[in-house]
Amino acid sequence: MKKLSRQFAISDIHGCAKTFKKLVKDVIKLSRKDTLFLLGDYINKGPDSKGVIDFIFELQKDGYSLNCLRGNHEQYLIDGLQYSWEEIAFLSRGGLETLDSFRAKTIHDIPSKYLEFIKGLPYYIELENYLLIHAGLNFDLEDPYKDDFSMLNIRNMEVDLNKTGKRQIIHGHVPTAYQNIEDSLDFLNNHVSIDSGCVYRHIHALNHLVALDIRDRKLYIQRNIDYEMNTLKLVKGDITKLHVDVVVNAANNGLRGGGGVDGAIHRAGGPAIMEACKKIGGCPTGAAVITTGGNLPAKKVIHTVGPIWNGGNNQENTLLENAYKNSLALAVENGLKSIAFPNISTGVYGFPKELAAKIAVETVLEFQKNQESEIEVTFVCFDEENFMIYKQVLGE
Repeated sequence: MKKLSRQFAISDIHGCAKTFKKLVKDVIKLSRKDTLFLLGDYINKGPDSKGVIDFIFELQKDGYSLNCLRGNHEQYLIDGLQYSWEEIAFLSRGGLETLDSFRAKTIHDIPSKYLEFIKGLPYYIELENYLLIHAGLNFDLEDPYKDDFSMLNIRNMEVDLNKTGKRQIIHGHVPTAYQNIEDSLDFLNNHVSIDSGCVYRHIHALNHLVALDIRDRKLYIQRNIDYEMNTLKLVKGDITKLHVDVVVNAANNGLRGGGGVDGAIHRAGGPAIMEACKKIGGCPTGAAVITTGGNLPAKKVIHTVGPIWNGGNNQENTLLENAYKNSLALAVENGLKSIAFPNISTGVYGFPKELAAKIAVETVLEFQKNQESEIEVTFVCFDEENFMIYKQVLGE
């Protein structure tokens, strides 16, 4: 029997990129035969507005059928680009989190491809039996389609089917517990809100993102995972004593052991680690390999080689980023849920400690932002100087 294509609607993602990806990839299992309608409010309030739009771009590039509408928060951004007082209003409505996700100081620093995407969003889409819109229509007007503001902001409406071409309305904008959304799928009021308040993680009845299968009127539900996955810790102490799934060793290219944390891990872990390293043979700078943890409390050791500082002229920053990225990727690949890093390259390799800490933290945060698997990261500082530097970088 030929599988029918499906039509899904999702609204009010609000920067919850991981939850959005989980809902699309694992819950509804979107295929290229399906059509996904997004009803606006991709940005603001949540931790990764950029990641939400990047995922939209990724789906479009990979040949998925997407139709994206404008929400009131996209309009706040558009208005803020034109008027300074509107920019202040945008920031007060969750826009600071949006800027953080883009690492932008002002909305004018957001890359143009994102701004053009937002500016080009339409207000509504008409299907055969449904009108898709962010908020709704002002039916007090003879022609409600002339009221752009209400399309993005109205919260109460009595639908006049004569003015919608007999179409019932699917919209967002009004946070509603998903149980109540399910109860309203009979469309007795000729409209339903599918905004289940994903970003409101402190409100138990909300905190979910839902997708409506339009044809079957079936709701698919995903709890918000953006604030639960991936934590970052800072401790001062001995990395060989940490009870984590894996510790990272700042190794050399030959994997032959040495001084500093490298020597400490081999001494504490015993000969099994060195035997495993000999079988591997070596590791290029910026790469990572994994071995047993030997006698360590950690199950595994990931050995990565940081760059030797040479004035910053030999791609040292990129190589250090790669050391962290590849270590994290290897941990996730092996199903490890917690990892501890030393201060890679800041010993005899001479990498400036302040710069190294900044690269370490930014690289880990970026990885966590784009990674759907859970992993807890701990930075371990043996000395007081590095510990204080990391505290400053982390804003503690």
